[in-house]
Amino acid sequence: MPALSALPLFGSLPPWLLLVAGAAVGWLRNFWNWIYSHTLGQLTQRIRVSVTIEEYEHAEAWLWLQHWTEKRLRSRKIAALSLRKVRRQRNQPESPDEGADDSSYELLPAEGVYPFLWSGKVVVVNSGKEEGTAEGGGGNRSLFVRRRMTVGIFPTRCRGLLLQLIEEARKSWEENHPSAQQYYFHRWSYWSSRPLARRSPSTVYLPAGVFEDILGDARQFLESQPAFEELGVPYRRGYLFYGPPGCGKTTTVIALATALARPLYYLSLASVRNRDDLASLLDGVRPGSIVLIEDVDCVSAAVERMNHQGDPGAKPGELTQSNANQAQDRLTTSDLLNQIDGVVASEGRILIMTTNYPENLDAALVRPGRVDRRWEIGYPATEQLLRFHARAVSLGMTRDTTQDFLARLGPQATIASAQTVIFQSAWEARP
Repeated sequence: MPALSALPLFGSLPPWLLLVAGAAVGWLRNFWNWIYSHTLGQLTQRIRVSVTIEEYEHAEAWLWLQHWTEKRLRSRKIAALSLRKVRRQRNQPESPDEGADDSSYELLPAEGVYPFLWSGKVVVVNSGKEEGTAEGGGGNRSLFVRRRMTVGIFPTRCRGLLLQLIEEARKSWEENHPSAQQYYFHRWSYWSSRPLARRSPSTVYLPAGVFEDILGDARQFLESQPAFEELGVPYRRGYLFYGPPGCGKTTTVIALATALARPLYYLSLASVRNRDDLASLLDGVRPGSIVLIEDVDCVSAAVERMNHQGDPGAKPGELTQSNANQAQDRLTTSDLLNQIDGVVASEGRILIMTTNYPENLDAALVRPGRVDRRWEIGYPATEQLLRFHARAVSLGMTRDTTQDFLARLGPQATIASAQTVIFQSAWEARP
């Protein structure tokens, strides 16, 4: 592109005049912005209410409003759309709004400004996104995308209309997604969600009465908030599931969330950078939800108990200056305990920790008040394995007799190994 001075119109003008003209244009633009913000802008602010929803902070509300906006704009046949992957639950029927050919994807409005009428008011939806990088584990930097949406209503100053609009969006979402129970996972300090792959309690092969005991305790807790408040004790519940790998600890958690129809939050302590991220994550958990921390024995949060390996003179439990520098941005045991059962701890949730080695856990982490009930989910007994085999036979997945099935398993079998045997048997039986 040629410079302005190379153009015929500007080539004959002196440079100082071009500078003055540029400064004048900039001044006029700023002056116009000032005039607008103190006149029409002020008037607009006085006759409207608005709310901004960040996807990483309020994922569900953001998704409700995206779908609600798309439905309001269908008659206008907008061309600017974005594609979103739909992760359906098993046996989940298609939404009435979706065709048979687009069961794996859905269309949502792209970033932009969308005005339309609603309840006799003008609604303006302004959606956009912010891209950047953030430091992750090991000092690596990763790209992140944060989407946000601002919803404004004109002309009104009634905040209740915003809540009414969000409630209408929620109901519209639930009508079209009746089975949408959410599973939350996090990246740094914010949650993302997708539909939870439900697990029927009938597919959990624990000893007789164990799952019913867990479910009964959880239901009693969720129904007992007034009793906790009257006693003046924190409204929280903690469980510990322990036992060998592959025996069904995670499956039990998913089945419990399914039976209670509660959201499930998966908290990976290994990817939590510091106390602020942990506080932000737990503060964002909805009341009445289940929070899962898997393999808690594999997470080294006890930084203040570490020996400094580079200092041969360091005593056990001594925090040297070098070690302190390493620990500045790491999660400590104190941080974890304070968020689970401290002054700043959130309430109204069930925290479930799983471990293969309960003897390795810090005693302060599993004391009463932080872990209220413990269940061992160990190697399944023959009766549990036969229940699993009988279900596979009823579904036509295997023709093995019980004797053949047990012989294939060998000693210390788990439900995971039994599953492998069943599928291997089914594949070998194929012509």
